Parts: sequence; structure tokens; C-alpha cells
Amino acid sequence: MKYIIVKTQEDRKAVVTFDEDLAHLNVSKGACFRNGYLVHSAGFFYTKDGNVFVTDQISESLKIGPKDGDRELIADHLGNISNLDSINLRLTQELREGRLS
Repeated sequence: MKYIIVKTQEDRKAVVTFDEDLAHLNVSKGACFRNGYLVHSAGFFYTKDGNVFVTDQISESLKIGPKDGDRELIADHLGNISNLDSINLRLTQELREGRLS
């Protein structure tokens, strides 16, 4: 899975997770530019046995990588979403249809 962490205008951080077939740049357009948010970090993660692991791989499209604290933010994000697959599927579909560009 891929992720971006954005900073809101109130300096709060929000996590967006999505499938690997989408580019970080395209997702950031929908999540950031429309709302005035800034990309704080981006990268790749996976889960295993209920744990979150962030890789050291950077986003080629955004030219930014993971930062300290990303793993904890993603774990908290995943723990607070009751139906993550449904949300990711909907976001993926909207991006493919150009509704978030």
C-alpha cells in the first residue's frame, strides 16, 4: 500500500492510504491542492500480524519519502477506520474516473 501524510492549515496531520497502482502525485492533488493542504511525507507501507511497517522507499512522483512518526500515524489511522477496504476502493474508483483530479 501507499500513503501520503498531509498537513492541514491548522498544522494537523492527516493520513491518506491507497493502492499501489495509483501515483502519489495524483492522490495528493485530490487530497491537498483542493483543500490547501501540504504534503508532509509519502511512501509505502504494509501490515503483518496486526503491525504496520513503513518501508524506506520514497515517492518518485512527489520526490519525498517517509518521516519519523509516519508508522504511528498510519497505525492510528488504520485503527480508527472500521471499513478501510471500502474507503480505499471508493477513493481508487473516484481517482480512476477523474472525480478527484
